[in-house]
Amino acid sequence: MKTLAASYSGIAFLNNIGIPNNVYKMIPYITTLIALAWTSKNASAPKAVGIPYDKGSR
Repeated sequence: MKTLAASYSGIAFLNNIGIPNNVYKMIPYITTLIALAWTSKNASAPKAVGIPYDKGSR
């Protein structure tokens, strides 16, 4: 995606669409946000969330 954003002007099809160059530069960041949102559905909090660390309980 970063390569596409950097070389869009060399690709005639993408250059003729008329999309501003700022949109092409945002593509890597937008795809990263989409990928993080898609993969975060299965994420869960740690089991010890909210429990203070105690060295003696090991």
